[in-house]
Amino acid sequence: MSIPGNDKKKHAGFSVQSSKGEKPRLTVVDTVNSKPEGPEIPDQRHLFSTIINSASEAIFAKDASGKYQVVNEAGARMIGLTVTEVLGHTDLELLPAATAHEFRKSDEYVMSTGQPYKTKETGLINGRIHQFLANKTPWFDSSGEIIGVIGVTTDITDQVKSENALKRSEERFRHVTTTISDLSYSCVLLADGNYSIDWMTGTAEKITGYSIGEIIGFGCWGKLVMEEDLDIFRKNVAGLTPGSSGRCELRLRNKQGGILWVASYAECFHDSDYPGNCIVYGALIDITDRKLAETELRENERLLMETQAVARLGSYVWKITDGLWKSSKILDGIFGIDENYLRSLEGWLGLIHPDWRREMSDYVENEVIGKGQVFDKEYMIINHTTGREVWVHGMGQLEFDSRKQPVKLIGTISDITERKHAEIALKKNSDELEQFNNLMVGREIRMIELKKEINELLKKNGGEEKYTLHS
Repeated sequence: MSIPGNDKKKHAGFSVQSSKGEKPRLTVVDTVNSKPEGPEIPDQRHLFSTIINSASEAIFAKDASGKYQVVNEAGARMIGLTVTEVLGHTDLELLPAATAHEFRKSDEYVMSTGQPYKTKETGLINGRIHQFLANKTPWFDSSGEIIGVIGVTTDITDQVKSENALKRSEERFRHVTTTISDLSYSCVLLADGNYSIDWMTGTAEKITGYSIGEIIGFGCWGKLVMEEDLDIFRKNVAGLTPGSSGRCELRLRNKQGGILWVASYAECFHDSDYPGNCIVYGALIDITDRKLAETELRENERLLMETQAVARLGSYVWKITDGLWKSSKILDGIFGIDENYLRSLEGWLGLIHPDWRREMSDYVENEVIGKGQVFDKEYMIINHTTGREVWVHGMGQLEFDSRKQPVKLIGTISDITERKHAEIALKKNSDELEQFNNLMVGREIRMIELKKEINELLKKNGGEEKYTLHS
C-alpha cells in the first residue's frame, strides 16, 4: 500500500529492513539525508529498545494484517501480557472481539488515508473497561509503501474517571446551590477595593430580570441594591474581612424597576491564588413572597388587636399536657394579671368568682376534657387587680394527638359585663311590667264582672241594661 506522490524523505525516524522470508523489522534511521552525518550510532536496535521501553505509554508497530511487529514493555503490560506473548499476534488473538474490532477499525483508517490519526478508544482489558488516547500514523517502508501502523497509546482511564468525578461534583454543587439558594456566587475583592464576580450560578434572570452575564458585567451585584439598604450591604457583604461572615435581608431593584427582597449569606476568605486579594462566597434567596406575607400578617395582627380591644376579646392557648396556658394582652387586661401571674389551671380557677368556681371546674374536667366537647360557657370572674366582678364568655376548641387524647385548648374569652348588666336590667324591667300587667288585667276583669251584675239587676227591675259588653 502506498501514497501517490509520497516522498519517502518526509518519513524520517523509522524505516523497515527485511530480507526474503523475514518479517519486516523496525529500526531507527535517518531518512532525511541520503547519508548520515557524524559517527555511526552503535547497536541502534539496542538503543531503540531502550528508548521505547523507558516510555510509560504503549508504543507499537503492526503490519498490514494487524500483527504486532514491535511493542514496548508498557504496551504489553497494558493488556496484561509480556512482550514475547504479544509479538506476532493480532488484537483479535489477544483481546475480546469487540475491543479488537475497535482497535482494527482505526488502524485501517490510518492505512487507507495515509494520514496520522488521533482518537479515543474504549476496550475491555482483563475484565475491566479502559479508555485510551491513541496517536497512530502510517508505517512506511524504505520505498514509501504503507506496510502497517505505528502508534503511541496512553491509558487515560483514571484521568477520565477523575474528570467525570469532577464534573459530577461540579454538577452536584450546582444542584445543591440551586436547591438551597436562588443565586450563588464567588466574588474577588481586588487590592484596589473593587469587586469582580468570577463565578455565578442559579436563577438570576428569573428573580432579577438580568442574566448572569449582565450581573457579572456589573462587577458586583451590589449595583442592584437599593440606596436605602447600601449600608446593610456594605456591612454584611462588601465590608467583610477574611474569616468573617454576614447575613442580612435587603432590597434589590430588578431590571423592570420593581423591588424584590433577598436574604444574603456571605463569607470572606483569603484568595490563595492571588495573595493580597480576598474572595467572598455567597448566596441570595428570593424572600419577596415571605416579606409580603409577613407584612400582610402584621397588618392582620394589628387589625385583630384593634378589633379585640374594641370588642374586649382576649385569646388563650392552654397546653393540657403541662397544665399551663398563654394569654393575649387583652385577656390579661380582662383578668387583671401581669406576666408574673401563674398561668395554670389553679391560677385560672383562682380568678373565677367563688359562686362559679365549682361549676366551672366540673365543666372543664367532665364536659370539655372528659367528653371532648367544645368549651362554650358564660361565667363570672373577679378581676385580680381591681377586685371587680366581671362577666365573661369563654369559648374554646380542643386539639388531639394521634391517640385521640386532648393536648391543647385554644380559644377566646370576651368581657360581656355590660351585656350581662343590660340583660339583668332588662329582665328586672320585664318582671315589673309583667306584674303591672297582671294587676291591670285583674282590675279589668273585675270591672267587667261588676258591669254584668249591674245590668242583671236593672233587667230584673224592668229597666234597661246600662253597659254594653263585648264578648
